Amino acid sequence: MTTKLLFLLSLLLLIPTFTLAQDRVQILDSNLYCEVDSIGSYIVIEARDGTFSPLSFEVASQLVKTEVSKISKKIQRAKLAIRSGVNVTKNKKKLAVLNRLKRYWTSVTSEIINCARIIGTPPPPAPPAPLPVPPFGVVGTGQYYLLLGGSIIAHDGTFLGVFSANQFSSDAIGNRFGSYGSDFGPHSIFNDFGTYGSAFSPQSPWNVFSQTPPRIFVNGVPQAYLSANQFKTPRVAPLDLLLWLGRTAR
Repeated sequence: MTTKLLFLLSLLLLIPTFTLAQDRVQILDSNLYCEVDSIGSYIVIEARDGTFSPLSFEVASQLVKTEVSKISKKIQRAKLAIRSGVNVTKNKKKLAVLNRLKRYWTSVTSEIINCARIIGTPPPPAPPAPLPVPPFGVVGTGQYYLLLGGSIIAHDGTFLGVFSANQFSSDAIGNRFGSYGSDFGPHSIFNDFGTYGSAFSPQSPWNVFSQTPPRIFVNGVPQAYLSANQFKTPRVAPLDLLLWLGRTAR
């Protein structure tokens, strides 16, 4: 029996009332549950062997909407038959059943949509663990994997590229032809004459006296400075970064 068929057969037994059962919300007298965890919200179906098969809310809702659409078409055909005088008594009884089914399936759609609200919203994802501070506060190149994909943000809030050695990604500082990896881009840390690449600018990682160097954020959390100032910790040393990217020293 397919998951879709099991899902639809399960709904036929439903009483649209919810009770809280541990971390799931069960629809009474059925094997259909609503569940919310740290990843997201789901409809889960309990099989006869006790295992659970997850469906996304979007998939579950679409299955029910499809059923409502099928019933609506049957209702239209029954109405047309009644107006045409074909098996009027039989079609009136059929129409009454179909209208009840449509109301039921529509209510199930509402229950599915409100399922996560009944349980509660998923907990927010935990922030990434703080970057381990190595000796002297310098992040070694062997630890750069902790920063991959992070955003380099200047003290004034300007985005300075993605911490990545990718030579083809448009936002990576490893792309020498990109806006953030070239020697000439206004927002490049490799532009010797720019605000964010000059050895004299307070916004630059190359200024050994700067108190406001760029920082590297991972998932929105600041993890390290990008700075030649040895008193900023933890920090990625710009010269080490050059070697990691395979670029020549300034």
